[in-house]
Amino acid sequence: MNNNTDNKHISPSQIKTYLSCGRKYKYKYVEGLKPEKVSFALPFGRAFHQTIADINLYRKKHETLGHEDAYKLFQETFERELSTSETPVTFEDGEDTTALISYADKMLKLYSEHIQQMNTEVIAVEHEIEYPIQGTDYIFTGIVDAIEKDTKGICIVELKTTGRMWSDSTVDYDVQGPLYKKALTPVYPNQPIQVRYDIVTRGKSPKVQSKYPDCNNHIRLTDLLREIIYGIEKGVYVPNPGYICNNCDYKAICMGVAL
Repeated sequence: MNNNTDNKHISPSQIKTYLSCGRKYKYKYVEGLKPEKVSFALPFGRAFHQTIADINLYRKKHETLGHEDAYKLFQETFERELSTSETPVTFEDGEDTTALISYADKMLKLYSEHIQQMNTEVIAVEHEIEYPIQGTDYIFTGIVDAIEKDTKGICIVELKTTGRMWSDSTVDYDVQGPLYKKALTPVYPNQPIQVRYDIVTRGKSPKVQSKYPDCNNHIRLTDLLREIIYGIEKGVYVPNPGYICNNCDYKAICMGVAL
């Protein structure tokens, strides 16, 4: 069994998966097992991110992508994501494609108004980053949703679509933003850099809120990454049985393994 991950590269998704459940990490990234199902939240999130990326590309050119065009783009992208999925897509009770497209209409309007009020300049969209993780032979890789600039400096923007608003502790313990800041600090020397999570809730009455995580504990972050990599290299994939199992993509196969 190959315990390395993607030729010594590791991404935010891999890190978060390993932290939430080592066994799921093993199934997905080591054994490469096909998931039994996928939640609608994944194709929905992809379509929403793609739509916002297009809106930001227009913003970067100091132009505007109108709501109707953005909404049409989302609908086409979401339906394509669903139709091309090789894995069955599951929906929550009372929700279907029509309902979710209706949610997106309101979410796009709300978020577009929110970012207009930010009064920032978009300088990069879907920006690829990578940097070597100190003390290991792994490289951290990721894609930043957007990089903006205002009078305070550089702002790394990560868009999150969720069923409910994130708590402050969830934001502060999320590793993605701090990792992105660490990777981009050498790119923007002598400039203040902050991370902003734009969180948009999904539903009939969506909400949007910007939250700014604490990204200053670099020692804790580096130690955490080293410990994760050590576990991966040693083949340590500890399961985490609990409520997260209910919606796990590998629930059936995992239930056949003694916990």
